[in-house]
Amino acid sequence: ISNKKAVVYYLVEKNEIIITKQPEATECTEGDKVEFEVTATSEDSEFTYQWYKDGEAITGETSEKLVIESAKTGDAGKYTCKVKNGTSSATSNEAVLTVNKKEEPSSEEPSTEEPTTEVPATEAPTISAPTTKQPETTQPVNPVKETTKSETKTAAPKTGDHFNFILMLTIIGSAATIVLTGKNKTNEL
Repeated sequence: ISNKKAVVYYLVEKNEIIITKQPEATECTEGDKVEFEVTATSEDSEFTYQWYKDGEAITGETSEKLVIESAKTGDAGKYTCKVKNGTSSATSNEAVLTVNKKEEPSSEEPSTEEPTTEVPATEAPTISAPTTKQPETTQPVNPVKETTKSETKTAAPKTGDHFNFILMLTIIGSAATIVLTGKNKTNEL
C-alpha cells in the first residue's frame, strides 16, 4: 500500500450555463393562459433562448418565458428550452402540458322546481259511515254543499251512506301534500 494521494481535476468550462429555474409541468383547461419560464446563470450573462415542443423548435419563442394565451388540446405536449451564450448551451428539463377539454354547457336548462312524485290510485277506497244511530238534530252534521243549476242545497251524510275517495299524494323535497276528494255514492252529492 502506498501513501500516494490521487488528485482529481474537473474541467469546468468558464462560461458553463446552469439552469436555476426549470419549467414546471402544468395541467389546464382549454382557453386557459399557460406560462413556462426558465432562468439560467453563467459568467457570461448574455443568453439566447429557444423553446421546443415535442423536440421541434417553436418559431418566434426566443425569450426566457413561453406564454400560451388560450390553450388548445393541440398545445398538449412536452416543452423544453435551450439556453445558449457565446460558448456553451444547456437544455431545461421537460415540462409536460396537459390540456383538458372544456365541458360544454348542458342544452337543458336546470329545473328550479323540486321533483314531483305522483302515486297513482289503483282503486278508489270505499268508506262507509258508522251504522250506529246518530241523535237527531236540527242542524246538519258535517254539511256538504250540493249545487244544481238553479239552487245550492246543504245535505248531511246519513247512516249507511257510502263514499268513494281518491287519495293523491304529492312529495316535493321533504314536504308532502295529500289531497282527498270524494263523492257520496248513495245520495250522488
